[in-house]
Amino acid sequence: MRELPLEKEDKITVVGAGRTGFACTRVLTELNGEVFLSEQGEMDREVRRFCRNEGVEFEEEGHSSRTLDSSLMVVSPGVPLDAPLVKRALKEGIEVLSEVELAYRLSPTEKLIGVTGTNGKTTTVELVNFILKKSGRDPYLCGNVGRPFIDLIPELEEGDEVVIELSSYQLEGTELFRPRVGVLLNLKEDHLKRHGSMRAYREAKLKLFQNQTKEDWALLGRELKGEGFQLRGPRVVRFGPSDSPLPLKGHYAKNLAAAWLAANCLAEEELEIELNREELKPLLELPHRLEFVAEVEGVEFYDDSKGTNPSAAAAAIEYLGDRPLWILLGGRLKGGGYGELSKEIEAHSNLQGVFLFGEGAEKLSSIFAERDVDWEMEETMEKATENAFRQATPGEAVLLSPAGSSFDAYADYKERGRRFQQLVEELAS
Repeated sequence: MRELPLEKEDKITVVGAGRTGFACTRVLTELNGEVFLSEQGEMDREVRRFCRNEGVEFEEEGHSSRTLDSSLMVVSPGVPLDAPLVKRALKEGIEVLSEVELAYRLSPTEKLIGVTGTNGKTTTVELVNFILKKSGRDPYLCGNVGRPFIDLIPELEEGDEVVIELSSYQLEGTELFRPRVGVLLNLKEDHLKRHGSMRAYREAKLKLFQNQTKEDWALLGRELKGEGFQLRGPRVVRFGPSDSPLPLKGHYAKNLAAAWLAANCLAEEELEIELNREELKPLLELPHRLEFVAEVEGVEFYDDSKGTNPSAAAAAIEYLGDRPLWILLGGRLKGGGYGELSKEIEAHSNLQGVFLFGEGAEKLSSIFAERDVDWEMEETMEKATENAFRQATPGEAVLLSPAGSSFDAYADYKERGRRFQQLVEELAS
């Protein structure tokens, strides 16, 4: 376990009381840290109850000067590092750590696989976890995919293997974090409102490799070239769909290739196991990730609500091939890449039409106005779905792959996906 000021007299501020912040508070309290929890909005009832039962001081509905009465500040992924509160803390000499960095410094094991990329992270970590388990190991799976890394700390022992799904938000706050195996699947424009530029977004992702040495492995998608991708510290392996141990379609082959190589690199040997399509099917067909919903009056519906950026939507369209296709796009847009997506949609050999909805519809309409594409603008996803169904004919498909986040109308992509599937059920009835 690495050094961290966790004496009883030390004071630690945790900023953000969501899933990650709550986990940090629980673990730090268990380690005898004097924790103060600060939440910008309203706290969940369970978090408030924990704080009162454990004697943890807290505040909600805003951050007061009390947050600066500490020697360490731990920030949740949703808190930008350029937030005024974080800047003040740094100015006053308070060390600021992200949850991933904190967990790494406390972790007794160095056998970590970190997976990042614009798209495909969840599928890939699920595949790595499955492959390691099939080879007789007992890995932990954490990060964006489920439990925060910090939540595992009380359970971990030296030599345990941990697979972590990492976003750019989590990586940008790391300093010493060093995975034994780092995987960068791909890199497309995304989260530019948070990072400010594609360069800053790329630099956040590349922090995955910044501390690696020749003892470590860096796995990069074969198309990642140019600035930042010529790594000198770790052993570098380039991969693509052709490296998959099974012949799969499109990005699924690439994800399986990355997972297979990552598991073998961590094991430092070629795993003597055989994979088959049937056992991997539940991992490749995750909810709201190109999920087939139903066929209604001969029209197929696909839920790719997890496609929250242009490159994810483009991958979904490519996966469905040249079948006659109606596309639903919208939500809260996330920066650039929409012009490129509109070109790819225009080039689709059997495109029937595009429906734009939600907060980003107007901006998307100005982009599609320059394309030879039939498009319509609707206020909500519900109306867009109903209109697509009215116009579609048997043998055609309707794809929800919004290329935007759900936060203009839903709590998350899962809620949006569930609502889409409910709409399809209603159309069927």
